[in-house]
Amino acid sequence: MYISYGIEYDKEKFTDVKNNQLYSDLNLPPTKPLRGGFWGSSYKQCGMYCSEWHEFIFSKLFVEMFKDKINNKSTIFELSEDAQVLYIDGLENVKLIFPNGEKEEGGNIPTRKCKVISGFDPNIEKRLYIDFEMLSKNYDAIYVSGNFLREAEKFLHKCDELIIKTNGNIPMDTNLKLAEQITKYQLFEDWHVESLLVMNPDCIKIIDFIKIEN
Repeated sequence: MYISYGIEYDKEKFTDVKNNQLYSDLNLPPTKPLRGGFWGSSYKQCGMYCSEWHEFIFSKLFVEMFKDKINNKSTIFELSEDAQVLYIDGLENVKLIFPNGEKEEGGNIPTRKCKVISGFDPNIEKRLYIDFEMLSKNYDAIYVSGNFLREAEKFLHKCDELIIKTNGNIPMDTNLKLAEQITKYQLFEDWHVESLLVMNPDCIKIIDFIKIEN
C-alpha cells in the first residue's frame, strides 16, 4: 500500500511522463521526469510520518516550499495485481539499455543523454539518465527501495571524496567496474528516499483520501 503525500489523485489530470531534455533549473534534475506520472511511497500507518517522503520533507527540506501539499489531502492507493513494476533494490537490478541501442544482458532501463544551458557543468552532458518515456512503454511503474537509495548516496559520497583526494585523477579506464557502478547509481542521484513512480494510470487502485495532521 502506498501514499502520495499532499496530492489528491485525479485520473483526468494524469499526464504521461516527459523527459527533461535540457537541464536549466536546479529544482528539476534530469534524473527525474520533467513532468507527468504519479509519485508515492510506502504508507506507514503508525509513527510520526506517513512515509519516507513525508519525513524527508520535514527533516531535510524547506517546509514552506511544500505548503500547498501540507494543506491538501493525501492519496492512499495500491497497484493492480497485473501491474508491470520494475523493482530496484540493488545494483544487480539495474541493467542498462544504452542510447545507441546496445544493452546489458537482461537490459531493463533505457537511458539517454541530456543537454545543459550555459553556466551549468558541461560534464552533465556526458552522463546517462533514465529515458522515462521509453521506460513507460515496458513498465507501468518503477519502485526504488530506500535501502538502495541510501546505498547509492553513500557510494557516490565516497566517490566525491576520492575525486577530491586524487584531484580528479581516478583511473576509470583501468577500473571499469567502478565506472559502471557510478553510472548506475547516478541514475537515481536525486531520488533520495524510497519511491514509486507510476507511469500508467490504469494500474492505480484508490483506497482512500486522507488529511495528514502535521
